[in-house]
Amino acid sequence: MFLEELKRTCFACPSQWEGKLADGLRIYVSYRCGTLRLGYGRTIDKAIQNNFTVWTSKDRLAGAMTTQSMLKIIGLHRA
Repeated sequence: MFLEELKRTCFACPSQWEGKLADGLRIYVSYRCGTLRLGYGRTIDKAIQNNFTVWTSKDRLAGAMTTQSMLKIIGLHRA
C-alpha cells in the first residue's frame, strides 16, 4: 500500500496517525497498551470505526512508537 498523506496526531499513549492512501481511502493507526491497530474507510470517521489489530507487543503497557516502526510493521510505503 502506498501513502499519499500521513500526519501524526498524537505522540504517545496512544501514538496515533491519520492519512490517505494513493487510492483515496483514509487510514487511522493507533498504538496503545502494546497493540497496533489499523483502520481504513472512505472518511476518517469510518477508518476510526473500522479498525483491527495488526500487531501486539510483549509489553502490554507500551504506548509510544516511531512513525518509521509503524510503517515497517504495517507495510505502508510513502508514494
